[in-house]
Amino acid sequence: MKIAPAAVSKFEAALKPKLTADGKALLSPQEVVDLFAAQARDANTLWQEQIVAQDKAWEEESKARFSETQLKAAETGVGFLSSFDPQFRDLAKQFKNHPAFVNAMRVVGERLSEDTFEIAGAAPAPAKRDRAQVMYGKRN
Repeated sequence: MKIAPAAVSKFEAALKPKLTADGKALLSPQEVVDLFAAQARDANTLWQEQIVAQDKAWEEESKARFSETQLKAAETGVGFLSSFDPQFRDLAKQFKNHPAFVNAMRVVGERLSEDTFEIAGAAPAPAKRDRAQVMYGKRN
């Protein structure tokens, strides 16, 4: 297993003052635990930074690949599937920006949208009017 150079140098720096003339390290059990804890903390911090960087890269890729409407459809898909199992929303948070996940949720969200009927040769349907226009007509 290859160890990161920064971790090796930090470990060697911590051991150097504890070495005897014949090259043996005189460490107490607590010092060994403290060194291990510091190494684990550093590794966890690095891991968290990698997760954040990967998520940001996925987010940029998804925003470049999908339109705003498609991204909203993906949110609709997540909401719909979360209504069956609330734990799905927690799962979705882990993959929320991955392009493959966004695409799958987009498909679900688009399938949930209202259908429109188009008759060949007919004029397109007029734009929807709000309730005030329907009840009171157009005001000038």
